[in-house]
This record gives sequence, structure tokens and C-alpha cells, in this order.
Amino acid sequence: MILVLAGLKNTFYLSKQNWIDLKVRYYKDHHENYNTLFVGSSQTCNHIDPEVFDSVAGYPVKSFNLGIHSFRAQHIFYLTEHILSLDPPGLEYLVVEFSPVKKHLFLGSLKKPAPAYWFNANAFGFTFRYLWASQMPVHKKLYFSTVYILNYLKRSAYNLNPWKQAGQLPVTLSDFDHWVNESGHQPLDYDRFISALAADTAGLGRHSGQFAAVARRHEKLLNDPRSIQELKEKISRLLQQDAPPEKADAIYLAQVRALQELADAKNVKLIFLMQNLDEDLAAVIRTYRQLDHPLKIDLIDPAKYPEWYDLDYSFDGNHMNSKGARLYSAALARSFLELINPSHQPKGSD
Repeated sequence: MILVLAGLKNTFYLSKQNWIDLKVRYYKDHHENYNTLFVGSSQTCNHIDPEVFDSVAGYPVKSFNLGIHSFRAQHIFYLTEHILSLDPPGLEYLVVEFSPVKKHLFLGSLKKPAPAYWFNANAFGFTFRYLWASQMPVHKKLYFSTVYILNYLKRSAYNLNPWKQAGQLPVTLSDFDHWVNESGHQPLDYDRFISALAADTAGLGRHSGQFAAVARRHEKLLNDPRSIQELKEKISRLLQQDAPPEKADAIYLAQVRALQELADAKNVKLIFLMQNLDEDLAAVIRTYRQLDHPLKIDLIDPAKYPEWYDLDYSFDGNHMNSKGARLYSAALARSFLELINPSHQPKGSD
């Protein structure tokens, strides 16, 4: 165990078996074209349309969306650290989603292919410390810690085994095109996924299960739209509360400070963005309020942004459709400019 931890301390691994790896590689191959980068979860991937963002900014901004599905704080911090370590020329702004830490990991995860994104010693240690500093019952801490250790060992073995990686089916550009456009944005529209499902089913069916699952999320919302109103009420209630700090918050904020120091050393402006992902929102809001950082953006308040909680702009209650993404990207661009250049007048603000 100690040897594995030492061997993987600062290594960033990418496997060949997921389109996410292709997205990261695409950015690395074209990084000279972008000066602004978004890193986050599926909300970043779905909500931020770089074409709209760049257009509304009316500023020398060329952005790429590196939001990735199922990513949480430990994955986002890990990928952010990796991007900064590349020293990409021209990178000026790195917008990082302020996301919850994924604490729950079940034994069933061991049956899934090893994606190898973030299981190095640094990211694993952050997750472990946060888990044990949280207010989760001890028996759950023991269970989830055990599963994380097993996953860590399994994925470390995968990372260190080039023969096993060589046997995996590599992703292709067609896989990439199935999900995102060249700006890294994945627009969520029901008709798009239904047509993709039909085409894929008629072919090899490689992605049909994924397309069907995404389409069903939208159908579920249409059948019962109460989830949007419940999320709106939940966020309004949490924003009105003045929750005291918890021990785990300090673990999170220490990781944020380490990223900030690295960004400062690379002369990159780090901007933290709070999204309305309905997962451990109380902890996210509480920790965000303690963040002593001048460059941060909060776009979740229903009183200021009621449209985020409108059925017309939502895909599944937790993610916006392409129409909502355009509104969100424009609002984000205006907030971005207020931070980096308050005297600049963004397009469409008159």
C-alpha cells in the first residue's frame, strides 16, 4: 500500500476507455487556442456554452469547457492541478466549479471499469481526510473508507499495468462527437438524444443505453416537475441560514488555497463558481461563504435568477437544456467581466 501511494503521488493518468479522456486530450492538443478554461461537473459541461460566453463577453476571451460528468470536488481539484502543471501558454483564467466532495462510494463501484482519473495519493488523501472530518456516522466512515481503499488499489494496479490498458477498447472521435461539440459544451435537448438513440440502436448500439438513460431523465421531469420547485425552495432556505463552520470545511478550503498558490505561481487567475447541484448543498454553500478569495461567482440565488428553476429552461431538474444554457452562459459572462474588468461593458448589457 505504501509503495503504491508513493509511486502514484503526483501522477496524472488517463485511460483509453472513456470519452472523458478524449476530451482532456483534445484540450491538451489545442490548448494554445484558449485563454479561458472551465473545469467542473456535468453542470459545467451542460450549462456553459463557450460560444455564448465568448460572444457576450465582448472581450478577448476564447474559452473551452472541460466540465466532466460525475466529477466532484476531488476530481475537479485533481484535474485543475494537472492543467496548471502543464503550463499551457496563453491560459489566463481558470473557472473552477465549487462542488461537493463525493463521500459515498459503494462496493458495486468495484465492478466498473477503472477510469483512472484521480486516484493518485494527493487526491485520495484529500478525500480520506475530508471523509473522516465530516459529521458522518463512524460506521459509514469505515464502510466508505474501505471501499475507497479497495478502489484506490484496483485503479492503481490498472494505472501501473500497460498491458491491461492496451486491451481496452479506445474511444474515437465519433464517440466524442456523440456527446460534446468542439468547444467542449454538451447541449442537452431531448430531441437530440432521441434521434441519437434511434441512430445508435439501428447501428452497433454502443451508446444506446447511455442515450436512453439521458432521455429518461427528461421524461421523468415532465411527468413530475415538482423537483425543480423543491430545489428552488431548498436553495432559498439554505441561503437564509447562517450555518456555523464544520471541521471538514477547513480540509476543503486548504485544498482550495493550495490550488490558488499554484495558480498564482503560474500567473493564472483562478475563479471559483458555485452551481446549484442538488448534492450536499448545505456543505457547499457553508464552505463557499468561508472562501476568502476575491474571484468567485455565485449564480444560484432563486431571487436573482428565477429562470434557472423554470421548466422551460430545465432538462432534468438538475441540468439546463440548451435554451437555459444560453441564458446561464450570458449571465456568467457578465459576472466574469465584473470581476476581471469592471469598466468593460459586456455585449447585450444596455
